[in-house]
Amino acid sequence: MKLTRREVAIPHHYEWMTEGSKNRGKLFKRYIAAYVKHNYPGWYLSKITGRKAIIKLKEEAGNESNEDDR
Repeated sequence: MKLTRREVAIPHHYEWMTEGSKNRGKLFKRYIAAYVKHNYPGWYLSKITGRKAIIKLKEEAGNESNEDDR
């Protein structure tokens, strides 16, 4: 069975990097999405739960954007 969903720990420095930002939540999510894209090629950010990012495997090149999960 192929793994299609993972939980990864969010590095702590992303919290203090967004402190004081006008749109902190949105910026935090953008940072985590970029972190996932860089460190987990072929995966995308599905959602953030506490200090963990739920990431999912991209199925095919033409189906990379799953806006309903982001």
